[in-house]
Amino acid sequence: MFDDEPCILIYDPGQRIQNPNTQLHPFNPIVHVHNQEISWAHDLNQSQNKQLIILLIFPTATEADIRRFIMRYVFYQPRLHSLFLIFHNGLQFHEQWSGILLRALRWCRSLTNHLISDILEVCQIACNQHISFYEQRRIQADNNILHNNFNAAHGIAALFAQRKRECSLMLFNYLTKLKNSDD
Repeated sequence: MFDDEPCILIYDPGQRIQNPNTQLHPFNPIVHVHNQEISWAHDLNQSQNKQLIILLIFPTATEADIRRFIMRYVFYQPRLHSLFLIFHNGLQFHEQWSGILLRALRWCRSLTNHLISDILEVCQIACNQHISFYEQRRIQADNNILHNNFNAAHGIAALFAQRKRECSLMLFNYLTKLKNSDD
């Protein structure tokens, strides 16, 4: 919606996420899932001004293939906020890859039966980024109300507040679901 808002892009060539609307609920409105490299690269290219939160899921790729993919598409992204990797034996590579991708790599994990939980954890982090973004922009718009055009700034402030509420509700629903599953 906004040029510089957070954007979560998931590349899942093994199609482990088969139904994003169900599996990634309630975060599905803010997540872009791609199974094809061409569509993922196109979405990445269209998101150049956004704060990028990227999750790469490689069920069968070799370490060399993953490195090539990251160097080609991810490494030089100036607006990269966070990078998450899931691949075979990913956990053992975390420390090694942290040195290469220090500025953005949050974690590197292995493919397990908890894949959807790992993905939802990334979505939760992205949702928090959205909430912070909308709150910062709402405050900026409120400050513009005091100094500039009241009507235009007021409408923008209200829009940012609404988007923050929507993301907060997503997060609340997820945390409630998570709490209930632990009981």
